[in-house]
Amino acid sequence: MNSVEILSAGGGANLEPSLASTISSLKLEKICEFITLTISQETLSFINNNIDLIYSWITSLEFEVKYKNTKFPPLMKPSVIDYKQLPANIAWELNIPLPKCRFIYATGHGSGGTAMLHFLRALYDESGYFLNVSYS
Repeated sequence: MNSVEILSAGGGANLEPSLASTISSLKLEKICEFITLTISQETLSFINNNIDLIYSWITSLEFEVKYKNTKFPPLMKPSVIDYKQLPANIAWELNIPLPKCRFIYATGHGSGGTAMLHFLRALYDESGYFLNVSYS
């Protein structure tokens, strides 16, 4: 199944009337060809299987407020994603943000570790997601 068939089967027929009338089938086909070249078949299948969930997310008020004007908005609602079940390559292609997590960074001296430590502190100290363990 190519991307035109996937989009047509999954949601092409459900486009809003104003959008459907402005997109010619030739333009849509060209866009779908580009999508096929840039997105893996696995991701296209995932989109096809979750087209209603994706559509409801990108038309929601929460998406409009939080993400619509960002450069790379997530194409699925981050709070409903099971990160253990979603393959990393699909998450990457759909701009799914990484979940917040705690981690420990341990390194010896003289290996660039201090520079990395300063970088991590600058990123994570305010959010509380950084724990520095110092040892001799």
